[in-house]
Amino acid sequence: LMQRLFFCRVISCCAAIALLVAGAVQPDRAAADCVRTELDNPPRQSFACTSDFAMEREPTASLKIIERAGDAPPRAIELQNGAILIDVVPGSRSTQIRTPEAIAAVRGTVYIVDSRDGETSVFVLEGQVTVTRPGDSSVIAQVNAGEGADVTAETGISVSRWPDRRAAALLARFGR
Repeated sequence: LMQRLFFCRVISCCAAIALLVAGAVQPDRAAADCVRTELDNPPRQSFACTSDFAMEREPTASLKIIERAGDAPPRAIELQNGAILIDVVPGSRSTQIRTPEAIAAVRGTVYIVDSRDGETSVFVLEGQVTVTRPGDSSVIAQVNAGEGADVTAETGISVSRWPDRRAAALLARFGR
């Protein structure tokens, strides 16, 4: 469904993302060992380095990277608002994307997480993603390629095959 994105050396890439998000450094100095690319149509940022993890984010996405020791994908990304597209190489260590409503965990897949207005949506382009609620691991949903999960505090986790129009609208936010 989608071509492989990039591979990045996670420590440098994720540190650059965290610093950029925090506004601690100037954008052109944020990614010393990574390539940060400003993309148009629609505006977004991609981070490419040299390992098992790549990410695109909407410019307004509010996130925090929780790193892991060594050259491995981050342990977690806390996404408060906005959308990110994640590409994790199969066989690499699992990364969690945490939002106020959901936790999406994967090993080797391409997917988008969108968190806004009390709802989290997870759409899987390749592979499979496990979705749970924070603080409640009793309900585990498996989301496969072409499917999406909608998660709210009131309704829990709902997995379905997304209509083409809805999937296309989310993909368009990342120029796909």
